[in-house]
Amino acid sequence: DHSKMIDKFCRECGTQLIPKELKNEGIVPYCSKCERYRFPQYNVAVSMIVSWSLKKRIISEYEYVGASITRMIAKQIDGDKAMNYLKAGIPDEYYNEILDEINLFSESFDVLYIYVAVPETEQMLYIWSNGFSGDETIGFRSGITSAGEEYVRGIMAGTEENILFFDKDPQFGKLATAAEPILDSAGNSVAAVCVDFSVNEINGVVANMVISICISIAVLMIIYVVIYYWYIKRMLITPLKELTSSVDALTENIDKDVLYKSQIHTGDELEILSDSFEKMNHE
Repeated sequence: DHSKMIDKFCRECGTQLIPKELKNEGIVPYCSKCERYRFPQYNVAVSMIVSWSLKKRIISEYEYVGASITRMIAKQIDGDKAMNYLKAGIPDEYYNEILDEINLFSESFDVLYIYVAVPETEQMLYIWSNGFSGDETIGFRSGITSAGEEYVRGIMAGTEENILFFDKDPQFGKLATAAEPILDSAGNSVAAVCVDFSVNEINGVVANMVISICISIAVLMIIYVVIYYWYIKRMLITPLKELTSSVDALTENIDKDVLYKSQIHTGDELEILSDSFEKMNHE
């Protein structure tokens, strides 16, 4: 969406830009007065490209973490026992072991929620969750968006891939979810283990990386300027001052028997000029 990449007003006439569809580009800011699309300026575009590239990479890493956690937990859960917990509502040693493992994954990978649940109409029926508190326990129900419900059902049916699903939950805000089906002894999908990441956290990681890169570039530029100045001073300014000083001294003592000895050893045109001046002085 290019409309978020530049100023809200036309750079040439100052008219407020409006979002307008452009083939193969999506929504692009458009100036109705100039009748032209206004793409981002070079520096803004570059920063946005860098940010988007980083975001894609970070999302892929979160995607890998989410898929790994859900698959590891799903492999250890007995689908038949999971359904029995929903019927009886009584936890036992096995239940607590799985809950401890879920909590350990949650703390180790700093995820928002890890839970095992069965999707119902616009709600989830929970079996395990690291977010249980107070009276929340086996059989607790919580709302879910229709898109989120469709995604989890698709995971259980095998029609959806275990990639991050982005959704805005009215209760928990913007979430990125990964899910994996849990099978019973007959091979039927009876529930799903889900991992929720905070989208704000993902964006925060991207922002911190962009800031770190900008700081690194700024530091490198300062180092480059310092080295370049040192090089220019050593190879040009200092020899030039020495040559100028010698010429001035000889000019002031033109009638005296003063010999000039070249002290410039830069290996370039300045050294050649200094040597020529020395030779001319000796003659």
